[in-house]
Amino acid sequence: MFYIDYEKETIFINQLEKNDNISKIEKSSFLSKIKLKKKSYANVYFYSGLFNSEIKDKILNCEYIIVSSLTAKKNLLLKVKNIDKNKIQVIYPSINETVYDKQEAKEFLSKEYTFDKKAVILFFTAKNFKKNGAKEFINLASSLNYKNKQIIIAGSKEEIVNLKFLLPKKKLSSNILFLEDYNNIARLFAASDIFLFPSLSSSFSVNVLKAMFHKNAIFVSSSSSSSEIADVYSTMNGNNDGASPFKIDALLARKIDLELIQNENYEKSKEFMLDLQIQKFIESFL
Repeated sequence: MFYIDYEKETIFINQLEKNDNISKIEKSSFLSKIKLKKKSYANVYFYSGLFNSEIKDKILNCEYIIVSSLTAKKNLLLKVKNIDKNKIQVIYPSINETVYDKQEAKEFLSKEYTFDKKAVILFFTAKNFKKNGAKEFINLASSLNYKNKQIIIAGSKEEIVNLKFLLPKKKLSSNILFLEDYNNIARLFAASDIFLFPSLSSSFSVNVLKAMFHKNAIFVSSSSSSSEIADVYSTMNGNNDGASPFKIDALLARKIDLELIQNENYEKSKEFMLDLQIQKFIESFL
């Protein structure tokens, strides 16, 4: 049996555990501890960013550690000095998305919320608006010179209420659509043209991968480890990067370039499909 261990469950781990040869290692019971029974360790430990003495023990004694980005690997090496860096392997998050026709999704959404179906949709969604730059997204999207644009922000009711409270009234223009607890985020990604993610967090956001899969051009801040899968053109150097509005406006002015980037992102995102990621893991570790 091949044993894995983790603190945070993901769709990747859920799928792995469906394999008959893979199992989560049992946690040592109190009885086994007082009997001084030898502690068992996993073949692979999935590191999610949490860190304490127990997790450090697991990290030092497993065969391999899986992290979600190069940034996470670098941070872990700073926390645990006496560890072989080759023991730490990067597997980026996986996606398992429903395919939507982009034009149909755009027409459905424009009809549902009464905006021009030919408008370019700039999209933002996240679980934590403050950490992931929702306010910065609005500032950036609103500053673009391109006229026929629809700005869409989707999230929980609480996040959206708090965001509106922080914004001056002049920022609440008619072309900003706030969607509370929308039940089909995949359709929003499919309808959108550009996903702007000026995150203040270093964490990898799977939403960047989802945006790529649904044929969006992406612009992501360099502080986010999601930027590791983006090219230089798509990376924003901080939230006050003066080049970003210029680059986005230039892209919107040349639809042929926008479509080219959208299609390239879709092709690249296929590398992160769940089934393919599982297959790579099994071939590499089992």
